[in-house]
Amino acid sequence: IELPGSTNDREGEAIFYNAALDHDTDRNVLGFFCHGASGASFTSIEDDDALIRLLLSQLDSMFSGAATPAYRKHITQDWSREPFIKGTYSDFFGDPNAAHVLAQSLDDRVFFAGEAYAGHDWAYVHVAALSGRDRAREVVDLARR
Repeated sequence: IELPGSTNDREGEAIFYNAALDHDTDRNVLGFFCHGASGASFTSIEDDDALIRLLLSQLDSMFSGAATPAYRKHITQDWSREPFIKGTYSDFFGDPNAAHVLAQSLDDRVFFAGEAYAGHDWAYVHVAALSGRDRAREVVDLARR
């Protein structure tokens, strides 16, 4: 369920989703995911309770006030505040050359690998694995010099 005013394109997205889908549970779990410009109004809220009030008000407006009475509890995780994560996943609409710049080693001592550094097929596990292989080869080549 996309929020009113949200887009699912270069601006990012802000959506509710069934977080219990394909899980062995009899509970109803509603997830919320946002990133990019569309999610900025949510990620800028640092107080979890204020964020939940905002999300419940959005749901109440979508479902005739039924969300707040059905609410039980919440768990939040803001990846943009995690010191070694700082966000969700790479941007499919970004500049692919940026990935190659980001993948450059730091003084041939620190190497970066992952789907975001490949410059193609971003957000896929196989690309993360290939990127790791490529960085490992760089390290081996340096060790042989």
